[in-house]
Amino acid sequence: MEFISKKLVLLSFLISLFSYCFGNQVIESEALTSDILSSAADAGEDISYSFQLKNIHSSVQTYTIRVDRLNELASKITLSDSLINIQPNEIFEGKLIVTISDRIPLGGYETCLLIVKNKNDQLENRLEFISVRSKPHPFLLVTDEIIEEAKNKAKSTEWAKRNIIELESFAKEYEIPERKIVLKARNTREWK
Repeated sequence: MEFISKKLVLLSFLISLFSYCFGNQVIESEALTSDILSSAADAGEDISYSFQLKNIHSSVQTYTIRVDRLNELASKITLSDSLINIQPNEIFEGKLIVTISDRIPLGGYETCLLIVKNKNDQLENRLEFISVRSKPHPFLLVTDEIIEEAKNKAKSTEWAKRNIIELESFAKEYEIPERKIVLKARNTREWK
């Protein structure tokens, strides 16, 4: 528990230092939220992210919404609104639509940083959305939990025991191909 509290203190210090260096203050994290921060789609398909912005002040606030480094992103980004007024304690529902580019490789991803700035007191908050270009089957994300589940299954079922023995023998017999390094420069017109 003490280790976690030290990490939290360090994290809050880094956030404060970051805010000081860039001349902005970070507003309360519960003011800008989203249920989904990452999703996957094929090239040309849209991913729709919704986000909520709550006015935690006692007066009407004006906010600007923008995407950081928009011209550096491969995907097409569409925001529902860029300038909004929110009444005290009201919640604004915004939409960010990402059209996945075919320039992103299969399984690759792109990070879109949404920046919301309060025009009245210059407070700023950020929300990061990660959009992944889908990769066709077989595509497997292996976690520690999945590995533990497979180990337990290999202990308890006969077919899993046979599969693990076959996999181990294949791994022992597999030889990594030798990497060839070209030391002599070649004419680019002749590849032999």
